[in-house]
Amino acid sequence: MKFKATEDIDAPLELVFEWFCDFTQIEADLTGRGAKLVREGGWLQPRKGTGWSGEIKLRGRARPVSSQITNFIHEEVMVIESQIGGMQTIYELRFQGINPQMSRVSATLELKPTTLSARLVIQSLKLARGRVLQRMTGYLVRRGNEVEAEYRASLG
Repeated sequence: MKFKATEDIDAPLELVFEWFCDFTQIEADLTGRGAKLVREGGWLQPRKGTGWSGEIKLRGRARPVSSQITNFIHEEVMVIESQIGGMQTIYELRFQGINPQMSRVSATLELKPTTLSARLVIQSLKLARGRVLQRMTGYLVRRGNEVEAEYRASLG
């Protein structure tokens, strides 16, 4: 099952990429939602091969999670593959400069069940597809608004 969302952001590509790859901020947001994540190897800068392990809440239950960045090309793409309980996920962010002052971020989330219970979770997500897309788009919009505010503030 795949979910796709796209957002245009009024800020240069370099700033947008840097903002969307700020894992300290992303981890803080996830921790606020009940996740318990630990960086494997204590890395500071994201790159191919870095990852996390821990536990997240999904559909009301705590599930083990293991994630790794499998593709990382500066200002182009970042792919994070995760194993969440009995489900494999692939989260891809693509970055594109539309013009010097505007960028586009495209997010794709693919879910693949590996167990019967994961199939049931995905089945329930199919029924809530609109809500999942709304949350995904909301995340891109929220992060985009933060980047735009930061960019405007830097202009003076």
